[in-house]
Amino acid sequence: MVTAEEKRMLCDPGSDKEFLERVYQSELNRKPDDEGYEYWLNDIQIKGETREEVLMNIRLSDEKWLVDIYRKELNREIDDEGRNWWMGDFRGQGSGKDHLTYGSDRPAQTRDQVLANIKRSEEYKSKHSE
Repeated sequence: MVTAEEKRMLCDPGSDKEFLERVYQSELNRKPDDEGYEYWLNDIQIKGETREEVLMNIRLSDEKWLVDIYRKELNREIDDEGRNWWMGDFRGQGSGKDHLTYGSDRPAQTRDQVLANIKRSEEYKSKHSE
């Protein structure tokens, strides 16, 4: 079943760029960057994907998963520092923390590995200690 918010995002007669701005803010809690605009606009305008398909794909992304993990496990919205930190792990770029990285040549991390690292963080421990 489509929620009222989803219907508004999908059916608003605004431009595809405006659609992406609404989806990014709603789902990822940020504005789209140039790379995101280009990627998703290509899917809509060149590949012919529907807005609903793009919305579903964004919801399946590692970034959306991370936003949801922050809400669930850390009880807060993700900030740019956290987003960049953990997305670097997904890409195998490392986060830069000695106790969480194993060198710059390590492979990309899975969601399970990123979640395990989040659960080892001081912030997580302080919120879940009792």
